[in-house]
Amino acid sequence: MGDKYETAREMMNLEKEKYSTQLEDAEKMKTILNSLKIEHSSEKVVLGSLVKSSTCLFFVSISLGKIPVNGKEVFVISPLSPIGQSLMGKQVNNSIEFAGKVERIIAIA
Repeated sequence: MGDKYETAREMMNLEKEKYSTQLEDAEKMKTILNSLKIEHSSEKVVLGSLVKSSTCLFFVSISLGKIPVNGKEVFVISPLSPIGQSLMGKQVNNSIEFAGKVERIIAIA
């Protein structure tokens, strides 16, 4: 009887740790989102930039993946992701290469 109790208790502790880590990650993402200055425009890609490339729209903030916004698909990416790192600091008419494709930056908002 003791083994079942200990196993169940350990499984609950593991689940608690997993949810605690997820909560911590969500709080970090919330802090990043709250710190964004989206009304501020920049000539270079920075945290909070909406980047229109030759084929896609990117919003540099936290990693959420592809989300629909007003009938368009926007890739919400982290500046630490590979494509985010490629975009950071770039300007209009600069190009990046990602996944074997060349993307030209058309606009930054």
